[in-house]
Amino acid sequence: MRRVGLDPAESTAVFTSGGSEANHMAVLAALTRRIPGFAASGARAATGAPVFYASDQAHDSFVKIAHATGLGRDALRRIRTGPRHQLDAAVLRSEIARDRAAGRLPFLVIATAGTTASGAIDPLDALAAVCRDEELSLHVDAAWGGIALLTDRLAHHLAGIARADSVIWDAHKTLLVPMGVGMFIARGRAATAAAFEVHTAYLPDGEPGTVDFYQHSLQWSRRCIGLKVFMTLAELGAPAIAAMVDHQAAMTALLRGELAAAGWTIENDSPLPIVCFSHPALAADRAGALVRAVVARGEVWLSEVRPPGGPSVLRACITHADTTADDVRALIGALAAGLRTLR
Repeated sequence: MRRVGLDPAESTAVFTSGGSEANHMAVLAALTRRIPGFAASGARAATGAPVFYASDQAHDSFVKIAHATGLGRDALRRIRTGPRHQLDAAVLRSEIARDRAAGRLPFLVIATAGTTASGAIDPLDALAAVCRDEELSLHVDAAWGGIALLTDRLAHHLAGIARADSVIWDAHKTLLVPMGVGMFIARGRAATAAAFEVHTAYLPDGEPGTVDFYQHSLQWSRRCIGLKVFMTLAELGAPAIAAMVDHQAAMTALLRGELAAAGWTIENDSPLPIVCFSHPALAADRAGALVRAVVARGEVWLSEVRPPGGPSVLRACITHADTTADDVRALIGALAAGLRTLR
């Protein structure tokens, strides 16, 4: 919580099954915070159709969330991104104005810190300024990019995250723990509790100074999700965790250099350990075939991604701290062999 920049005494933090559940909580918390009467009456309490905003690169869990909350999938307003795959604050302002003029009720902006496809990080400070001016909640989906907060060398890339009303991060993506470990962190403990609080005769209210997590989350009966995170942190310690992330970043830099030297074109500029790339000799419609040829060798793993409005490219992530330079070069070799196979 301190790494995010929120005060532990005034904020809520709970473990979730993953980023999708945590994002769902963020939307519910924002609805409750921004629409008086939503907790009791739902969307009927709104003065217009509630809508919220995310880039066309944001995680598709928000499509399901819009459906599950009863807002309808059209409530999610996808905003087209530019070449860097980031949400543009100026375009966002114009979309908010258009929706308000049409009688809709904007309540939330989703900023992505590390998109799944390319690792793009939305301009958090600029989006926070929009939310301040427009009186909207700001949620940062850092399920992937939260890794940057673990090391001082990368944390500045998430500048502005402390201005968010809620943040999520998935430990199972980059912290060497098994599935599934998500985290939901929100500003204002009382405001968050208003979205999830319930009182029953068979469960006594918590003692003063304690937190009953079933009153601060979607879950009721809870697994011991946080134990594997605690054990990892206790065993390694913060300096070793930071060194682990720095090593992943170093291996990513090596991968970028090796790809460029081998004639590949780098297609993203994320500071996170994720590289998107293409080859001038590889047609866009053959990217999937190359991925299948490489993976079939059983030596390395990569994937194909297709940014909206753009051609398919290849994607590789450095997600394990034991990745070595030899592993990176093994990928380069497998890619070369795959190209030869297709030719």
